[in-house]
Amino acid sequence: MLKLKHTVMIATITFIFSLIFSAIIVQVTAGALTETRKSALIETLSGLQLEDGSFATPEFPNEGTVGATIDVLTVLKILNALDKVNTKKAVEYLVSQQDPDSGGFGKLLGYNNTFLGFDLYSTYGAVKVLRLLDALDRVNKTALVNFVLARYNWSDGGFHELTVEAFGRKYAISTFPIDFRTYLSKVAYANSNIISTFLGVSILSELGELNRINITRTLNFILSCKTNNGVFAPYPGASSEFQFLPGWSSLIRNPFNVDGSGGGIPYTYAAIGALKALGHLNLLTTEDRKKILEYLEICQENDTVYRGSDSSFGGFYIHKDDEKYHGYPRIYYTHQAVMILFYLDMLDEAEAIVSKAIFYVLNQQELLHDNSWPVPRGREYLKEVEFGKDWYGLFSGWLGCYVAGTYFAITILNATNNLKLLDELTPRAKVTIRNIIVLSFTISVATVIVVFAASIGISNLSKSTYC
Repeated sequence: MLKLKHTVMIATITFIFSLIFSAIIVQVTAGALTETRKSALIETLSGLQLEDGSFATPEFPNEGTVGATIDVLTVLKILNALDKVNTKKAVEYLVSQQDPDSGGFGKLLGYNNTFLGFDLYSTYGAVKVLRLLDALDRVNKTALVNFVLARYNWSDGGFHELTVEAFGRKYAISTFPIDFRTYLSKVAYANSNIISTFLGVSILSELGELNRINITRTLNFILSCKTNNGVFAPYPGASSEFQFLPGWSSLIRNPFNVDGSGGGIPYTYAAIGALKALGHLNLLTTEDRKKILEYLEICQENDTVYRGSDSSFGGFYIHKDDEKYHGYPRIYYTHQAVMILFYLDMLDEAEAIVSKAIFYVLNQQELLHDNSWPVPRGREYLKEVEFGKDWYGLFSGWLGCYVAGTYFAITILNATNNLKLLDELTPRAKVTIRNIIVLSFTISVATVIVVFAASIGISNLSKSTYC
């Protein structure tokens, strides 16, 4: 019969050999053992590039857009993964998308693909990412400046979007990430507002052309948007009540979604971003910053509420009153809140807020897998249940747009020095490792049993022969 030390030795050798062999087979065939949040994300993003250099979205995989290209390039730049795509072609695509007449980027299309012009948000995104890639000199700077100045209101110092008419309706829209609760969103940006002002001064700052506007008047406009609770409104005197708004309609409600004091996170983010671009964050006093921090605290979801399969704990509402109106925490408001803290150099002071926001962000990453054994299916399974759509590793976002959601998530992690969290193994990888260990242990036990049974048989046979 086998001695105990021989049994242990056989079990150990079998376990180690089985573990190594299984790991090699699994890694070679499925690559599951080393799959991290980051590697899954980069693989999906890099697969979205089209032949012309643009990037599509998983929702519309055959349609490259300026917005998706901006977001993907920014994320890959932050993750030092631009080598995974054809950056040269992507830059060429972006440069080619500057409108030669208006100077803007990101063609806006309405009903029946009606052309509605170009907006400041897409244009700012293009300018920012081209600067990140050292390619800003490839664009028509004069046209860009003129594009921005055409939206500047010299009388009050604010910026707005141009109004166009199509099918008998007026439009003055922006692709800035924000939710509206009224059809008036189509003309929300027609008058001077803090969001357009943030985008306008940011573009001019990137181009070194801030001297082209009246900075004093623009600063006054920004500060006049401050509400009585210390945050900012979309425009001076904004209210959640009915009011006269010349230029929009006769008697209508403020088209922007605001709290009872007229403010909210997007407008505060825009105001602080504008002050930063203008180099005047010093205009915010210690008391101002304290009030902003207190406001952010009450806009954050602090209960473990589940929206579908994702926890909303740690996410931000658009403003402090949104929850009672059955609003939802959004990753873009979470991004805006974190960037407010980043711009104000208050991340350390707001450690509790930030840690909850990071928890929320990580819960938005799509890493669904099935129960296949020993290697669960991840990407293949997700495509199967989502009708061929591949957003494995991406982060859910605005109106289901995973590329935009990923941009918001990665910029949050980058601003808070938490990109290292993406090095964590995916749930699929962790389950695979566990399954291989169980498999190897089972094989080692089975081997010991077989060898032990064989040794008993041999021993009995020897005794019988001896007799």
